[in-house]
Amino acid sequence: MKEPLMVTLEIEFKRFLAKGSFGSVSLFKYSEPHRKHYTAVKTSDYNNAVNLYQEFQILSQFKGCSRIVQCYENRVIEQLDGEGGKDYMMLMEYASEGSLSNFMNRFKDRILPESLIKDFTRMLLEGLATVHERGYVHCDLKPENILVFPTSVCKKNGEWETTYQLKISDFGLSKRDGDSSWWEPHLPFAGTPVYMSPESISHGETGKALDLWSLGCVVLEMFTGKSPWWHTNYDVTDLVNCYEPLIPSDLPCDAKLFIMTCFALETRDRKDATTLLRHSFLRGEDESPLAKDKKSWDELVKIAQRFTKAVSVSERPQESKKIVKEQRRPNLNLLVTFGEVIVSQEPYVSVPNNNSSESRCDGCFTLNHLKKCSACQVVWYCGSSCQKSEWKLHRHECKALSRLDKLKRKLVTPTIRLMVKLYLKRNLQSEKVIPITTTDNYSLVEALVSHMSELDEKQLMLYAQMANLVNLILQFSSIDLKEIAENFSKFSCNAHSICDSELRPQGIGLFPLVSIINHSCSPNAILVFEEQKAVVRAMENISKDSEVTISYIETAGSTMTRQKSLKEQYLFHCKCARCSNIGKPHDIEESAILEGYRCANETCTGFLLRDPDEKGFLCQKCTRLRSKEEVRKLAGDVKTVSEKAPASPSVENRQDDIALYKTIEKLQDKLYHSFSITLMRTREKLLKMLMEVESWREALYYCRLIVPVYQRVYPASHPLIGLQLYTQGKLEWLLGETEEAVSSLVKAFHILRVSHGTSTPFMKELSAKLDEARAEASYKLRASTYDN
Repeated sequence: MKEPLMVTLEIEFKRFLAKGSFGSVSLFKYSEPHRKHYTAVKTSDYNNAVNLYQEFQILSQFKGCSRIVQCYENRVIEQLDGEGGKDYMMLMEYASEGSLSNFMNRFKDRILPESLIKDFTRMLLEGLATVHERGYVHCDLKPENILVFPTSVCKKNGEWETTYQLKISDFGLSKRDGDSSWWEPHLPFAGTPVYMSPESISHGETGKALDLWSLGCVVLEMFTGKSPWWHTNYDVTDLVNCYEPLIPSDLPCDAKLFIMTCFALETRDRKDATTLLRHSFLRGEDESPLAKDKKSWDELVKIAQRFTKAVSVSERPQESKKIVKEQRRPNLNLLVTFGEVIVSQEPYVSVPNNNSSESRCDGCFTLNHLKKCSACQVVWYCGSSCQKSEWKLHRHECKALSRLDKLKRKLVTPTIRLMVKLYLKRNLQSEKVIPITTTDNYSLVEALVSHMSELDEKQLMLYAQMANLVNLILQFSSIDLKEIAENFSKFSCNAHSICDSELRPQGIGLFPLVSIINHSCSPNAILVFEEQKAVVRAMENISKDSEVTISYIETAGSTMTRQKSLKEQYLFHCKCARCSNIGKPHDIEESAILEGYRCANETCTGFLLRDPDEKGFLCQKCTRLRSKEEVRKLAGDVKTVSEKAPASPSVENRQDDIALYKTIEKLQDKLYHSFSITLMRTREKLLKMLMEVESWREALYYCRLIVPVYQRVYPASHPLIGLQLYTQGKLEWLLGETEEAVSSLVKAFHILRVSHGTSTPFMKELSAKLDEARAEASYKLRASTYDN
């Protein structure tokens, strides 16, 4: 055994946590050069030091793995025990919620909610996939060896929600895949008997399938709250005789199928951890009407037809889902420099976001000088030029819309119109009225994946209703309603909001080429729009073999928040470089800053973490404790005042709304860290309202508060930073702060030229303003010199 490091640690014993076969685990307060934190210390005596060192060697190979418990030191540490002997210690992450077994004790009958079981199962599979990829088998997976870590997440309404992350621990019995050197006739298993598999008992086989059997036992225990063999007096001969734990008949169907897969007697039938991550139990396919009730698609359409006249159609369902595009990758056999256009595409079809309060030109999306089409009374144009450019398509759409009565026309949302235009264009291209090109043809739309198998009955029903409405509008002699519904699913996966140069949504469009680009929370490219054309530009230099990525979501937020957003909307877990840091000290710090509380000392900029003694939140810089009661009271005050704030502030009550949001902002400033995303959003609303009432000085004050937060949460070349600096520069110039305005506008120009190019009208306008501000600053300087 390699000689351990002999040191004197600056650690303070807090309390005993648990005792195992080869040692004990206790909680210590651990001091590092720049901070103090709590750590779990696993201690063994000399007789068991080999096992501890073996576990340390294994854990060292999982550095940075978010589903495996992490070690803090680089070596096993040796200390004198006070009695002439030696203790061997390994410092690990401290899980304040304890083991999964302890966590289950907090629930009635130890039964966890199904949604939590699915999340926990997914996390365990992710951990096992990592363990197995490195060639190891855990050999002792059970609730006592699974640790629960709490994470606080701020929801959209400002309230805090505690979520939990699982990590696999205790690798003291782990072996290499296929190793059977531990097997002995009198002890024919490596781990805990009730969680072991038949082949490990009978033949001493240490294979990956052993961990999957154990996983099935853990999942079963989370559903029942009882040990896997609770129904019988367990004996190892039960496994030798090919028995398996009893699976209750009242478990959900997909859960039973999952557990049965884990309990398959043939090891190959248990699949592997990566494959099981795609099991219907974790994807919720059991809720699909085609899987659950075995209704045919035609039956769903018939049901939808009965409700179409009475039920309004949502424009874009909140439950929209996106395909996992892991295998899609632009083949860029070239070096792309920052600011360079990677790909651009006009929309195959697009429509403006018209509503009762605002209409836009169908051709250019402008708000000015609009006239409504006299025939269909739905579409608007700003002039003859846009009308002529759209006429080949609109002449057919106009006839279809004109057949509808006023009530049905109100159901024609932008998404419905987008689908109508999609089928009209497909037909016109097949008839060669509209030319087909390599990048403008329906075959690209057909190639998009719809992700229909992931939809629940409610979503399928909605798409069926929408498909029926499209059919009522088009009245084609032969039309496939299922295909229309599938295309609606493609829209939710692949359509893009078309934004103006200041990133304000104007419409929606389908850009098949752009849709192949993958997501990353640290993207190297960005999607912007020049009128209706989608343009993807590099935000950094991209090497020849690197993958081009953009972000699908708002990236301002903790890893947990981003992962939750991606999971809910796009149905995948991001594995980008930024997300791979989840659970690491830097990620914990970042989460606490962006979504946590501020120090009770107003002059301190430290971030707070939950106090292990559950008394409140401890500042990691000055060590000052902020009590639970203080935080709870402030959070309650924020919630009470926020509930009074209107979702859409009105023009008539603008001053009252501003006063109310100032109160909210003042309370949030006392509660949250200065870089808090929640606080930033409130200040954004205040900035917008203050500019609407032309309160320029106050607007500049809040603008200057927002810029540093943007610079913290977004990449340096992100257009939102540039746009905010542009706003700041214009306000400074308006208020006579010319030198400051020039500085802000220069910074804005250097950022926005990467995302927006240099030849667009927007950038030409910015460049002109910058030249004017420079000229004015130069004039003021000369005048000041002359006066002196």
